[in-house]
Amino acid sequence: MPKRNYSRAELDARNRYNKKAYDSLSVRFPKGKLAAVRDAANMMGESLNGYIITAINLRMRLES
Repeated sequence: MPKRNYSRAELDARNRYNKKAYDSLSVRFPKGKLAAVRDAANMMGESLNGYIITAINLRMRLES
């Protein structure tokens, strides 16, 4: 499927929505670890973001 070119207005609207609806966090991995995490997410059929959120939620449940 060809990549779609979004207009400046569409990008601005998406950025405004994301800023209002989501908090963000930058995560740093040791060299090589990101590829391993991305592969694990792909094996589970999840996005990298979804995989990390699931892992955090499981850990928080275990610790509460």
